[in-house]
Amino acid sequence: MGRSATRPGIGHPTSPLTGTDATLISRDLDGADPWLTDDRVVPLSHLLGASVATRLTVGQITRRLTELGYTVRHHLPEHVIADSSDQLLLDRQRAVTAPRETIPRFTPGRIGDLLDPAQPVPAGHLIAAAATTGLTIGQALRRLREFGYTVQHRLPDELRTSHTDARLVSTKLMRPGSWLDPGQPVPAAHLIAAMNWTGLPIDQLVRRFTELGYQASDVVDIPPGLGLPEGVRIRLR
Repeated sequence: MGRSATRPGIGHPTSPLTGTDATLISRDLDGADPWLTDDRVVPLSHLLGASVATRLTVGQITRRLTELGYTVRHHLPEHVIADSSDQLLLDRQRAVTAPRETIPRFTPGRIGDLLDPAQPVPAGHLIAAAATTGLTIGQALRRLREFGYTVQHRLPDELRTSHTDARLVSTKLMRPGSWLDPGQPVPAAHLIAAMNWTGLPIDQLVRRFTELGYQASDVVDIPPGLGLPEGVRIRLR
């Protein structure tokens, strides 16, 4: 027995309504209540999820939702078809928390969860997203660019990253999402904390940070105010 519910106001479609239309206008992309309301912009996350569910291009979905009376605004190329790993690639939170072995069905989410297309993708996000999706850095870069994002951090295309890498380049080592700046040397305190957390020797950590495109050294300057001669440097061990 099918489910039915009062749908939101439908515009003036140029072709008959279909089961695909029901999928497009259902908030859970399952063709059933609850429905999107036509008094607000369709979230970008819903647009991407609809592409996964229907295998239609972003442009096809945008045109159909517009015909059905919805407002759709986005920066995406019209030819793109999203797949189930794209949400992990584009979502600020899920890129760093979802295990690769259990990539979930693309589900609608708040638009604030997705990367801001007006801003370059942070280096740390690229590293974390590649680890989560199982893509190489080169594959992740190409996919992000297909979605219209700018990525400035340069790494070898064949490089593969891990969740350990994502934590290494996060500012507090605990919950990735706030990232170290690859344009600045990795702070000595961060290196020491990373040594304690990973149990790795400093030379291995420095090497890995360098491979990830960060500036790191086991020789650090002693900050002033510690009662030591000015200009003293120490080697971390």
